Amino acid sequence: MLHALLLVVAAACPPNTFCNTSGPPTTGVLLGAAIRATDDAWVVGDQGVARHWDGKGWTTTATGSFDRLHTVLPLGPRDVWAVGNQSVLHFDGAWSPVPFESPRDGYSGALVAPRPGAIWVLGKTPLQFEGGSMRPLTGAASTFGTGGSPVDAVACGPDDVWALLGASSGVVLHHWNGTDVRVLRQPFKMHVGSIVCVDNVAWVSTDDSVLACTRKGCKAVTAPPKPRLLNATFGPMLISGDTLFLWRKDKFQPVGDAAPDSIGGAARSLDEVLFFGAHGTSDWFKGAAAAPTRPVTLPFLLGVAATPEGKAWALSNHGVFSFANERWTRDNSFPGTLADTERLAIWGSSSSNVWIVAGGRAWRFDGSGWKPMTDPKVKTEQVWGRGPDDVYTFGDSSLRHWNGSKWTEVAAMKPGHSGRSITGSATKVWALTTDGTPDWQRGYSPTPTPGEIIVVEAGKVSTLEATTQFRSITFAGGVLWATMSFGLQRLTAAGWEPVDNISGQGVVSTPGGALLLNGTSASEWNGKTFNFVQLPGQVEAGASAGSIVWLVGDQTALRRTP
Repeated sequence: MLHALLLVVAAACPPNTFCNTSGPPTTGVLLGAAIRATDDAWVVGDQGVARHWDGKGWTTTATGSFDRLHTVLPLGPRDVWAVGNQSVLHFDGAWSPVPFESPRDGYSGALVAPRPGAIWVLGKTPLQFEGGSMRPLTGAASTFGTGGSPVDAVACGPDDVWALLGASSGVVLHHWNGTDVRVLRQPFKMHVGSIVCVDNVAWVSTDDSVLACTRKGCKAVTAPPKPRLLNATFGPMLISGDTLFLWRKDKFQPVGDAAPDSIGGAARSLDEVLFFGAHGTSDWFKGAAAAPTRPVTLPFLLGVAATPEGKAWALSNHGVFSFANERWTRDNSFPGTLADTERLAIWGSSSSNVWIVAGGRAWRFDGSGWKPMTDPKVKTEQVWGRGPDDVYTFGDSSLRHWNGSKWTEVAAMKPGHSGRSITGSATKVWALTTDGTPDWQRGYSPTPTPGEIIVVEAGKVSTLEATTQFRSITFAGGVLWATMSFGLQRLTAAGWEPVDNISGQGVVSTPGGALLLNGTSASEWNGKTFNFVQLPGQVEAGASAGSIVWLVGDQTALRRTP
Protein backbone atom coordinates (compact mmCIF):
# COMPACT_ATOMS: atom_id res chain seq x y z
CA MET A 1 0.00 0.00 0.00
CA LEU A 2 1.30 3.43 -0.90
CA HIS A 3 2.14 5.52 2.16
CA ALA A 4 1.51 9.15 1.39
CA LEU A 5 1.31 12.57 2.97
CA LEU A 6 -1.43 14.83 1.66
CA LEU A 7 -0.36 18.44 1.32
CA VAL A 8 -3.24 20.89 0.94
CA VAL A 9 -1.99 24.26 -0.25
CA ALA A 10 -4.58 27.01 -0.67
CA ALA A 11 -3.87 29.78 -3.12
CA ALA A 12 -4.08 33.32 -1.80
CA CYS A 13 -7.59 34.71 -1.66
CA PRO A 14 -7.95 38.01 -3.59
CA PRO A 15 -8.49 41.00 -1.26
CA ASN A 16 -12.04 41.62 -0.07
CA THR A 17 -13.34 38.49 -1.81
CA PHE A 18 -15.04 35.43 -0.32
CA CYS A 19 -13.06 32.26 -1.08
CA ASN A 20 -13.82 28.66 -0.23
CA THR A 21 -11.32 27.43 2.39
CA SER A 22 -11.93 23.75 1.62
CA GLY A 23 -9.55 24.13 -1.32
CA PRO A 24 -7.91 26.70 -3.60
CA PRO A 25 -10.48 29.39 -4.44
CA THR A 26 -12.50 28.64 -7.54
CA THR A 27 -16.03 29.08 -8.78
CA GLY A 28 -16.18 25.82 -10.65
CA VAL A 29 -14.86 22.35 -11.34
CA LEU A 30 -11.27 21.51 -12.24
CA LEU A 31 -11.12 19.34 -15.35
CA GLY A 32 -7.51 18.87 -16.44
CA ALA A 33 -4.09 18.34 -14.90
CA ALA A 34 -0.55 17.73 -16.15
CA ILE A 35 2.87 17.41 -14.50
CA ARG A 36 6.01 18.33 -16.43
CA ALA A 37 8.43 18.31 -13.49
CA THR A 38 8.43 18.19 -9.69
CA ASP A 39 8.26 21.98 -9.63
CA ASP A 40 6.11 22.45 -12.73
CA ALA A 41 2.47 21.26 -12.74
CA TRP A 42 -0.81 22.74 -13.97
CA VAL A 43 -4.55 22.37 -13.35
CA VAL A 44 -7.32 24.02 -15.41
CA GLY A 45 -11.11 24.14 -15.26
CA ASP A 46 -14.29 26.20 -15.23
CA GLN A 47 -14.37 29.97 -15.63
CA GLY A 48 -10.98 29.99 -17.35
CA VAL A 49 -9.15 28.99 -14.17
CA ALA A 50 -5.51 27.91 -14.54
CA ARG A 51 -3.21 27.21 -11.60
CA HIS A 52 0.50 26.51 -11.52
CA TRP A 53 2.51 24.50 -8.98
CA ASP A 54 6.13 25.67 -8.54
CA GLY A 55 7.16 23.01 -6.03
CA LYS A 56 6.13 25.09 -3.02
CA GLY A 57 2.60 26.29 -3.63
CA TRP A 58 -0.21 27.00 -6.08
CA THR A 59 -0.48 30.26 -8.00
CA THR A 60 -3.61 31.24 -9.91
CA THR A 61 -2.62 32.67 -13.28
CA ALA A 62 -4.84 35.12 -15.15
CA THR A 63 -5.99 33.58 -18.44
CA GLY A 64 -8.30 36.42 -19.42
CA SER A 65 -10.88 33.77 -20.34
CA PHE A 66 -14.17 32.59 -18.82
CA ASP A 67 -14.25 29.51 -21.01
CA ARG A 68 -14.50 25.98 -19.61
CA LEU A 69 -10.93 24.71 -19.98
CA HIS A 70 -10.70 20.92 -20.36
CA THR A 71 -7.09 20.11 -21.13
CA VAL A 72 -3.67 21.55 -20.31
CA LEU A 73 -0.49 20.49 -22.14
CA PRO A 74 2.83 21.81 -20.77
CA LEU A 75 5.68 21.36 -23.24
CA GLY A 76 8.12 23.59 -21.34
CA PRO A 77 8.22 26.16 -18.49
CA ARG A 78 7.06 28.86 -20.92
CA ASP A 79 5.30 26.74 -23.49
CA VAL A 80 1.92 25.63 -22.10
CA TRP A 81 -1.29 25.06 -24.05
CA ALA A 82 -4.90 24.87 -22.86
CA VAL A 83 -8.11 24.28 -24.76
CA GLY A 84 -11.74 24.90 -23.84
CA ASN A 85 -15.19 24.85 -25.36
CA GLN A 86 -14.55 27.94 -27.47
CA SER A 87 -10.91 28.92 -27.09
CA VAL A 88 -7.29 27.90 -27.43
CA LEU A 89 -4.83 29.54 -25.02
CA HIS A 90 -1.04 29.64 -24.89
CA PHE A 91 1.27 30.51 -21.98
CA ASP A 92 4.75 31.94 -22.59
CA GLY A 93 5.05 33.65 -19.23
CA ALA A 94 1.54 35.06 -19.58
CA TRP A 95 -1.63 33.59 -21.07
CA SER A 96 -2.93 34.83 -24.42
CA PRO A 97 -5.62 33.57 -26.84
CA VAL A 98 -4.52 31.87 -30.05
CA PRO A 99 -6.50 33.24 -33.02
CA PHE A 100 -7.77 30.74 -35.54
CA GLU A 101 -9.92 30.76 -38.66
CA SER A 102 -12.41 28.01 -37.82
CA PRO A 103 -15.75 28.72 -36.08
CA ARG A 104 -15.22 28.76 -32.31
CA ASP A 105 -17.30 25.83 -31.23
CA GLY A 106 -17.00 22.12 -30.65
CA TYR A 107 -13.60 22.10 -28.95
CA SER A 108 -14.31 19.88 -25.97
CA GLY A 109 -10.89 19.20 -24.58
CA ALA A 110 -8.78 17.21 -27.05
CA LEU A 111 -5.28 18.66 -27.42
CA VAL A 112 -2.18 16.78 -28.57
CA ALA A 113 1.39 17.38 -29.79
CA PRO A 114 1.82 14.83 -32.64
CA ARG A 115 5.44 15.88 -33.27
CA PRO A 116 7.86 18.60 -32.08
CA GLY A 117 6.71 22.06 -33.11
CA ALA A 118 3.12 21.04 -33.91
CA ILE A 119 -0.11 21.19 -31.88
CA TRP A 120 -3.42 19.63 -32.93
CA VAL A 121 -6.71 20.89 -31.49
CA LEU A 122 -9.55 18.47 -32.16
CA GLY A 123 -13.14 19.46 -32.73
CA LYS A 124 -15.73 19.89 -35.44
CA THR A 125 -12.91 21.23 -37.62
CA PRO A 126 -9.51 19.85 -36.47
CA LEU A 127 -6.87 22.57 -36.22
CA GLN A 128 -3.08 22.56 -36.40
CA PHE A 129 -0.72 25.13 -34.93
CA GLU A 130 2.65 25.11 -36.66
CA GLY A 131 4.93 27.84 -37.89
CA GLY A 132 3.30 30.51 -35.73
CA SER A 133 -0.31 30.24 -36.93
CA MET A 134 -3.41 28.11 -36.40
CA ARG A 135 -5.08 26.61 -39.46
CA PRO A 136 -7.43 23.70 -40.22
CA LEU A 137 -5.77 20.31 -40.62
CA THR A 138 -5.42 19.35 -44.27
CA GLY A 139 -4.76 16.22 -46.26
CA ALA A 140 -5.22 12.72 -44.87
CA ALA A 141 -5.21 14.02 -41.27
CA SER A 142 -8.16 16.37 -41.83
CA THR A 143 -10.67 13.80 -40.48
CA PHE A 144 -8.67 12.98 -37.34
CA GLY A 145 -10.85 13.50 -34.26
CA THR A 146 -14.10 13.98 -36.20
CA GLY A 147 -17.30 11.93 -36.23
CA GLY A 148 -18.01 12.34 -32.53
CA SER A 149 -17.35 14.58 -29.56
CA PRO A 150 -13.56 14.75 -28.93
CA VAL A 151 -12.79 13.90 -25.31
CA ASP A 152 -9.05 13.33 -25.11
CA ALA A 153 -6.00 12.68 -27.28
CA VAL A 154 -2.45 11.41 -26.80
CA ALA A 155 0.70 10.94 -28.88
CA CYS A 156 2.73 7.77 -28.42
CA GLY A 157 5.12 8.99 -31.13
CA PRO A 158 5.27 11.09 -34.32
CA ASP A 159 3.36 8.47 -36.33
CA ASP A 160 1.35 7.03 -33.45
CA VAL A 161 -1.37 9.48 -32.32
CA TRP A 162 -4.68 8.51 -30.70
CA ALA A 163 -7.95 10.37 -30.15
CA LEU A 164 -10.92 9.35 -27.97
CA LEU A 165 -14.40 10.43 -29.08
CA GLY A 166 -17.89 9.89 -27.77
CA ALA A 167 -20.72 9.15 -30.17
CA SER A 168 -24.27 7.79 -30.10
CA SER A 169 -23.01 4.54 -31.60
CA GLY A 170 -20.48 4.06 -28.80
CA VAL A 171 -16.85 4.94 -28.20
CA VAL A 172 -14.86 5.95 -31.28
CA LEU A 173 -11.07 5.76 -31.37
CA HIS A 174 -8.98 7.37 -34.08
CA HIS A 175 -5.42 6.34 -34.79
CA TRP A 176 -3.06 8.41 -36.95
CA ASN A 177 -0.14 6.37 -38.29
CA GLY A 178 1.52 9.17 -40.20
CA THR A 179 -0.22 8.26 -43.46
CA ASP A 180 -3.93 7.88 -42.77
CA VAL A 181 -6.60 7.77 -40.07
CA ARG A 182 -7.82 4.41 -38.79
CA VAL A 183 -11.24 4.38 -37.09
CA LEU A 184 -11.94 1.85 -34.32
CA ARG A 185 -15.42 1.62 -32.82
CA GLN A 186 -16.16 -0.03 -29.49
CA PRO A 187 -19.58 -1.03 -28.08
CA PHE A 188 -19.11 1.05 -24.93
CA LYS A 189 -21.15 4.09 -23.99
CA MET A 190 -19.25 7.05 -22.60
CA HIS A 191 -19.94 10.39 -20.95
CA VAL A 192 -16.50 10.84 -19.45
CA GLY A 193 -13.22 9.26 -20.46
CA SER A 194 -9.49 9.70 -20.85
CA ILE A 195 -6.58 8.30 -22.83
CA VAL A 196 -2.87 8.01 -21.94
CA CYS A 197 0.12 6.39 -23.62
CA VAL A 198 2.49 4.05 -21.76
CA ASP A 199 5.21 2.12 -23.59
CA ASN A 200 3.54 2.61 -26.99
CA VAL A 201 0.19 1.32 -25.70
CA ALA A 202 -2.78 3.70 -25.68
CA TRP A 203 -4.84 3.09 -22.53
CA VAL A 204 -8.45 4.27 -22.69
CA SER A 205 -10.98 4.61 -19.89
CA THR A 206 -14.72 4.90 -20.53
CA ASP A 207 -17.66 5.04 -18.12
CA ASP A 208 -17.30 1.39 -17.13
CA SER A 209 -14.31 -0.12 -18.94
CA VAL A 210 -10.63 0.17 -19.82
CA LEU A 211 -9.11 -0.62 -23.23
CA ALA A 212 -5.49 -1.27 -24.15
CA CYS A 213 -4.88 -0.30 -27.79
CA THR A 214 -1.99 -0.81 -30.19
CA ARG A 215 -1.64 -0.52 -33.94
CA LYS A 216 -3.14 -4.01 -34.16
CA GLY A 217 -6.34 -3.11 -32.31
CA CYS A 218 -7.87 -2.82 -28.83
CA LYS A 219 -8.67 -5.29 -26.12
CA ALA A 220 -10.79 -4.86 -22.99
CA VAL A 221 -8.94 -4.98 -19.66
CA THR A 222 -10.54 -5.98 -16.36
CA ALA A 223 -10.82 -2.83 -14.26
CA PRO A 224 -12.61 -1.59 -11.11
CA PRO A 225 -15.99 0.18 -11.55
CA LYS A 226 -16.17 3.71 -12.96
CA PRO A 227 -12.44 3.91 -13.75
CA ARG A 228 -10.76 7.23 -14.53
CA LEU A 229 -7.25 7.09 -15.93
CA LEU A 230 -4.73 9.61 -14.63
CA ASN A 231 -2.35 11.49 -16.89
CA ALA A 232 0.66 9.28 -16.11
CA THR A 233 3.38 7.82 -18.35
CA PHE A 234 5.32 5.60 -15.91
CA GLY A 235 2.46 3.11 -15.76
CA PRO A 236 -1.32 2.93 -16.31
CA MET A 237 -2.90 4.45 -13.19
CA LEU A 238 -6.55 5.11 -12.41
CA ILE A 239 -8.89 6.08 -9.61
CA SER A 240 -12.10 4.26 -8.76
CA GLY A 241 -14.10 5.71 -5.92
CA ASP A 242 -11.57 6.78 -3.30
CA THR A 243 -8.92 4.23 -4.29
CA LEU A 244 -5.84 4.60 -6.49
CA PHE A 245 -4.94 1.65 -8.76
CA LEU A 246 -1.77 0.86 -10.73
CA TRP A 247 -1.37 -1.72 -13.52
CA ARG A 248 0.91 -4.43 -12.11
CA LYS A 249 1.43 -8.01 -13.26
CA ASP A 250 -1.35 -7.83 -15.83
CA LYS A 251 -4.03 -6.39 -13.58
CA PHE A 252 -5.02 -3.17 -11.80
CA GLN A 253 -3.99 -3.41 -8.16
CA PRO A 254 -4.86 -0.95 -5.35
CA VAL A 255 -1.82 1.09 -4.26
CA GLY A 256 -3.25 3.87 -2.12
CA ASP A 257 -6.11 6.19 -1.23
CA ALA A 258 -7.29 8.87 -3.59
CA ALA A 259 -8.53 12.21 -2.33
CA PRO A 260 -12.32 12.05 -1.80
CA ASP A 261 -14.41 13.42 -4.66
CA SER A 262 -11.45 13.22 -7.06
CA ILE A 263 -12.46 13.19 -10.71
CA GLY A 264 -9.03 13.00 -12.34
CA GLY A 265 -5.37 13.78 -11.99
CA ALA A 266 -1.80 13.30 -13.13
CA ALA A 267 1.29 11.50 -11.85
CA ARG A 268 5.06 11.29 -12.44
CA SER A 269 5.59 8.42 -10.01
CA LEU A 270 3.93 6.85 -6.99
CA ASP A 271 5.58 9.60 -4.96
CA GLU A 272 4.11 12.40 -7.06
CA VAL A 273 0.39 12.02 -7.67
CA LEU A 274 -1.84 15.04 -8.21
CA PHE A 275 -5.62 14.77 -7.84
CA PHE A 276 -8.18 17.38 -8.80
CA GLY A 277 -11.80 17.42 -7.68
CA ALA A 278 -15.29 18.64 -8.31
CA HIS A 279 -15.09 21.35 -5.63
CA GLY A 280 -11.99 23.09 -6.94
CA THR A 281 -9.49 21.08 -4.92
CA SER A 282 -6.02 20.32 -6.24
CA ASP A 283 -4.07 18.17 -3.82
CA TRP A 284 -0.72 16.37 -3.88
CA PHE A 285 0.04 12.93 -2.53
CA LYS A 286 3.75 12.72 -1.64
CA GLY A 287 4.90 9.18 -0.99
CA ALA A 288 7.11 7.45 1.59
CA ALA A 289 6.40 9.95 4.35
CA ALA A 290 3.37 9.05 6.47
CA ALA A 291 -0.04 7.44 6.39
CA PRO A 292 -2.49 9.36 4.17
CA THR A 293 -4.49 12.16 5.75
CA ARG A 294 -7.82 12.49 4.02
CA PRO A 295 -9.14 16.00 3.44
CA VAL A 296 -12.37 16.84 5.21
CA THR A 297 -15.62 17.02 3.26
CA LEU A 298 -17.67 19.60 5.11
CA PRO A 299 -21.36 18.81 5.77
CA PHE A 300 -24.14 21.40 6.02
CA LEU A 301 -22.68 23.85 8.53
CA LEU A 302 -25.02 25.76 10.84
CA GLY A 303 -22.67 28.16 12.59
CA VAL A 304 -19.10 29.43 12.80
CA ALA A 305 -16.85 31.15 15.32
CA ALA A 306 -13.62 32.94 14.40
CA THR A 307 -10.52 34.46 15.93
CA PRO A 308 -8.57 37.53 14.71
CA GLU A 309 -5.48 35.42 13.95
CA GLY A 310 -7.40 33.45 11.30
CA LYS A 311 -8.56 30.32 13.13
CA ALA A 312 -12.18 29.19 12.98
CA TRP A 313 -14.59 26.56 14.33
CA ALA A 314 -17.69 25.38 12.49
CA LEU A 315 -20.65 23.44 13.80
CA SER A 316 -23.16 21.05 12.26
CA ASN A 317 -25.40 18.16 13.24
CA HIS A 318 -22.64 15.89 11.94
CA GLY A 319 -19.72 17.20 13.97
CA VAL A 320 -17.45 20.03 15.03
CA PHE A 321 -14.70 21.24 12.68
CA SER A 322 -11.72 23.50 13.23
CA PHE A 323 -9.68 25.53 10.75
CA ALA A 324 -5.96 26.22 11.23
CA ASN A 325 -2.88 26.17 9.02
CA GLU A 326 -5.08 26.58 5.94
CA ARG A 327 -7.04 23.36 6.37
CA TRP A 328 -10.16 22.01 8.05
CA THR A 329 -10.04 19.05 10.43
CA ARG A 330 -12.80 17.24 12.28
CA ASP A 331 -12.78 17.64 16.07
CA ASN A 332 -13.70 14.20 17.37
CA SER A 333 -13.09 15.23 20.98
CA PHE A 334 -16.31 17.22 21.40
CA PRO A 335 -18.36 15.32 24.04
CA GLY A 336 -21.73 17.00 23.51
CA THR A 337 -24.78 15.69 21.64
CA LEU A 338 -25.39 17.33 18.26
CA ALA A 339 -29.05 16.33 17.93
CA ASP A 340 -31.37 17.61 15.22
CA THR A 341 -34.06 18.25 17.82
CA GLU A 342 -31.92 20.66 19.87
CA ARG A 343 -30.74 24.15 19.05
CA LEU A 344 -27.05 24.43 18.13
CA ALA A 345 -25.04 27.61 18.59
CA ILE A 346 -21.37 28.60 18.56
CA TRP A 347 -19.37 31.66 19.60
CA GLY A 348 -15.74 32.31 20.42
CA SER A 349 -13.18 35.05 21.01
CA SER A 350 -9.83 33.24 20.94
CA SER A 351 -8.19 29.85 20.45
CA SER A 352 -8.70 29.15 24.15
CA ASN A 353 -12.24 30.46 24.42
CA VAL A 354 -14.71 28.76 22.06
CA TRP A 355 -18.26 28.02 23.23
CA ILE A 356 -20.78 25.59 21.76
CA VAL A 357 -24.39 25.08 22.79
CA ALA A 358 -25.57 21.54 22.04
CA GLY A 359 -28.00 19.17 23.71
CA GLY A 360 -29.27 21.98 25.93
CA ARG A 361 -25.83 22.61 27.49
CA ALA A 362 -22.96 25.02 26.93
CA TRP A 363 -19.44 23.67 26.40
CA ARG A 364 -16.18 25.59 26.36
CA PHE A 365 -12.91 24.80 24.57
CA ASP A 366 -10.07 26.24 26.67
CA GLY A 367 -7.22 25.41 24.30
CA SER A 368 -6.69 21.88 25.59
CA GLY A 369 -10.15 20.31 25.58
CA TRP A 370 -13.92 20.73 25.89
CA LYS A 371 -15.52 21.21 29.32
CA PRO A 372 -19.21 21.48 30.29
CA MET A 373 -20.04 24.96 31.58
CA THR A 374 -23.74 24.76 32.50
CA ASP A 375 -25.90 22.65 34.77
CA PRO A 376 -27.70 19.92 32.76
CA LYS A 377 -30.90 20.88 34.61
CA VAL A 378 -30.77 24.41 33.11
CA LYS A 379 -31.54 24.22 29.40
CA THR A 380 -29.30 26.45 27.29
CA GLU A 381 -30.05 27.46 23.70
CA GLN A 382 -27.91 30.47 22.78
CA VAL A 383 -24.49 31.94 23.62
CA TRP A 384 -22.65 35.23 23.04
CA GLY A 385 -19.89 37.10 24.77
CA ARG A 386 -17.07 39.62 24.71
CA GLY A 387 -14.29 37.51 26.21
CA PRO A 388 -13.51 34.53 28.46
CA ASP A 389 -14.79 36.37 31.55
CA ASP A 390 -17.84 37.96 29.94
CA VAL A 391 -20.20 35.39 28.42
CA TYR A 392 -24.01 35.28 28.22
CA THR A 393 -26.25 32.24 27.70
CA PHE A 394 -30.01 31.88 27.75
CA GLY A 395 -32.56 29.16 27.14
CA ASP A 396 -36.00 28.19 28.43
CA SER A 397 -35.97 30.11 31.71
CA SER A 398 -33.42 32.89 32.05
CA LEU A 399 -30.58 34.97 30.67
CA ARG A 400 -27.39 34.15 32.57
CA HIS A 401 -23.88 35.68 32.76
CA TRP A 402 -20.47 34.01 33.28
CA ASN A 403 -17.79 36.22 34.87
CA GLY A 404 -14.98 33.72 34.65
CA SER A 405 -15.72 31.92 37.90
CA LYS A 406 -19.48 31.72 38.41
CA TRP A 407 -22.90 32.14 36.80
CA THR A 408 -25.36 34.88 37.68
CA GLU A 409 -28.97 35.13 36.56
CA VAL A 410 -29.44 38.46 34.76
CA ALA A 411 -33.11 38.26 33.79
CA ALA A 412 -35.94 35.74 33.87
CA MET A 413 -38.00 35.06 30.76
CA LYS A 414 -41.73 35.11 30.46
CA PRO A 415 -43.34 31.73 31.14
CA GLY A 416 -43.31 29.57 28.01
CA HIS A 417 -40.61 31.63 26.30
CA SER A 418 -37.19 30.37 25.23
CA GLY A 419 -34.01 31.82 23.79
CA ARG A 420 -34.02 32.61 20.09
CA SER A 421 -31.02 34.82 19.33
CA ILE A 422 -28.44 36.89 21.19
CA THR A 423 -26.08 39.68 20.18
CA GLY A 424 -24.27 42.59 21.75
CA SER A 425 -21.96 45.58 21.56
CA ALA A 426 -19.24 46.90 23.83
CA THR A 427 -21.88 48.26 26.22
CA LYS A 428 -25.15 46.41 25.56
CA VAL A 429 -26.56 42.91 25.22
CA TRP A 430 -29.78 42.10 23.35
CA ALA A 431 -31.46 38.69 23.79
CA LEU A 432 -34.45 37.78 21.59
CA THR A 433 -36.98 35.40 23.12
CA THR A 434 -39.74 33.46 21.41
CA ASP A 435 -43.02 31.97 22.59
CA GLY A 436 -42.07 28.56 21.24
CA THR A 437 -44.49 28.53 18.28
CA PRO A 438 -42.76 26.85 15.31
CA ASP A 439 -42.03 29.15 12.37
CA TRP A 440 -44.32 27.25 10.05
CA GLN A 441 -47.24 27.75 12.45
CA ARG A 442 -46.78 31.47 13.08
CA GLY A 443 -48.85 32.51 10.10
CA TYR A 444 -51.71 30.23 11.17
CA SER A 445 -51.72 30.64 14.96
CA PRO A 446 -54.75 32.81 15.89
CA THR A 447 -53.16 34.36 18.99
CA PRO A 448 -49.36 33.97 18.89
CA THR A 449 -47.75 35.41 21.98
CA PRO A 450 -45.23 38.12 21.02
CA GLY A 451 -41.66 37.58 22.03
CA GLU A 452 -39.48 40.28 23.49
CA ILE A 453 -35.91 41.50 23.46
CA ILE A 454 -34.17 41.60 26.83
CA VAL A 455 -31.70 44.51 26.98
CA VAL A 456 -28.80 44.59 29.44
CA GLU A 457 -26.84 47.83 29.86
CA ALA A 458 -24.67 48.91 32.78
CA GLY A 459 -26.18 46.22 34.99
CA LYS A 460 -29.75 47.34 34.27
CA VAL A 461 -32.34 45.21 32.49
CA SER A 462 -35.11 46.49 30.21
CA THR A 463 -37.13 45.10 27.32
CA LEU A 464 -37.86 46.01 23.71
CA GLU A 465 -40.85 45.08 21.60
CA ALA A 466 -40.30 42.12 19.27
CA THR A 467 -42.83 40.99 16.72
CA THR A 468 -43.75 37.35 16.32
CA GLN A 469 -41.95 37.41 12.95
CA PHE A 470 -38.45 38.14 14.31
CA ARG A 471 -36.13 35.19 13.62
CA SER A 472 -32.76 36.59 14.71
CA ILE A 473 -31.09 39.79 15.82
CA THR A 474 -27.56 41.06 15.16
CA PHE A 475 -25.75 44.24 16.16
CA ALA A 476 -23.60 45.24 13.18
CA GLY A 477 -22.37 48.53 11.77
CA GLY A 478 -23.74 50.43 14.74
CA VAL A 479 -27.29 49.15 14.07
CA LEU A 480 -29.46 46.49 15.71
CA TRP A 481 -30.94 44.38 12.88
CA ALA A 482 -33.82 41.91 13.03
CA THR A 483 -34.37 39.35 10.27
CA MET A 484 -37.81 37.94 9.52
CA SER A 485 -39.16 35.25 7.23
CA PHE A 486 -39.85 37.97 4.67
CA GLY A 487 -37.98 41.18 5.28
CA LEU A 488 -35.43 42.98 7.41
CA GLN A 489 -35.90 45.65 10.06
CA ARG A 490 -33.53 47.94 11.95
CA LEU A 491 -33.93 49.72 15.25
CA THR A 492 -33.95 53.52 15.12
CA ALA A 493 -34.76 56.22 17.67
CA ALA A 494 -38.36 56.07 16.44
CA GLY A 495 -38.56 52.28 16.77
CA TRP A 496 -38.36 49.41 14.30
CA GLU A 497 -38.49 50.31 10.61
CA PRO A 498 -38.48 48.07 7.50
CA VAL A 499 -35.45 48.15 5.21
CA ASP A 500 -36.79 47.98 1.65
CA ASN A 501 -37.91 44.43 0.78
CA ILE A 502 -34.60 42.78 1.59
CA SER A 503 -34.81 39.41 3.33
CA GLY A 504 -32.31 36.76 4.27
CA GLN A 505 -31.22 34.08 6.72
CA GLY A 506 -29.23 36.35 9.02
CA VAL A 507 -26.92 39.31 9.40
CA VAL A 508 -23.15 39.17 9.95
CA SER A 509 -21.07 42.02 11.30
CA THR A 510 -18.26 43.18 9.00
CA PRO A 511 -15.46 45.72 9.50
CA GLY A 512 -17.33 48.18 7.27
CA GLY A 513 -20.90 47.50 8.36
CA ALA A 514 -23.13 44.45 7.95
CA LEU A 515 -23.72 41.57 5.56
CA LEU A 516 -27.23 40.17 5.02
CA LEU A 517 -27.06 36.52 3.92
CA ASN A 518 -29.39 35.11 1.29
CA GLY A 519 -28.34 31.69 0.00
CA THR A 520 -25.68 32.06 -2.68
CA SER A 521 -25.68 35.84 -2.46
CA ALA A 522 -25.55 38.56 0.16
CA SER A 523 -26.30 42.27 0.56
CA GLU A 524 -23.63 44.41 2.22
CA TRP A 525 -24.53 47.51 4.22
CA ASN A 526 -22.03 50.37 3.94
CA GLY A 527 -23.85 52.68 6.31
CA LYS A 528 -26.22 54.08 3.70
CA THR A 529 -27.26 51.39 1.23
CA PHE A 530 -27.06 47.64 0.56
CA ASN A 531 -24.82 46.38 -2.26
CA PHE A 532 -25.14 42.95 -3.92
CA VAL A 533 -22.39 40.35 -3.28
CA GLN A 534 -22.26 37.06 -5.20
CA LEU A 535 -21.02 34.12 -3.10
CA PRO A 536 -19.23 30.96 -4.35
CA GLY A 537 -21.43 28.66 -2.28
CA GLN A 538 -24.68 28.24 -0.34
CA VAL A 539 -24.37 29.95 3.07
CA GLU A 540 -26.39 29.74 6.27
CA ALA A 541 -24.51 31.69 8.96
CA GLY A 542 -21.42 33.78 9.54
CA ALA A 543 -19.07 35.41 11.99
CA SER A 544 -16.34 38.03 11.95
CA ALA A 545 -13.18 38.56 13.95
CA GLY A 546 -11.02 41.61 13.44
CA SER A 547 -10.85 42.15 9.68
CA ILE A 548 -11.73 38.54 8.72
CA VAL A 549 -15.29 37.52 7.80
CA TRP A 550 -16.41 33.87 7.68
CA LEU A 551 -19.55 32.43 6.07
CA VAL A 552 -20.62 28.77 6.27
CA GLY A 553 -23.40 26.65 4.84
CA ASP A 554 -23.99 23.69 2.54
CA GLN A 555 -20.53 22.05 2.24
CA THR A 556 -19.22 25.59 2.21
CA ALA A 557 -16.77 27.54 4.35
CA LEU A 558 -15.98 30.97 2.90
CA ARG A 559 -13.43 33.47 4.17
CA ARG A 560 -12.85 37.11 3.28
CA THR A 561 -9.67 38.92 4.30
CA PRO A 562 -8.59 42.53 3.67
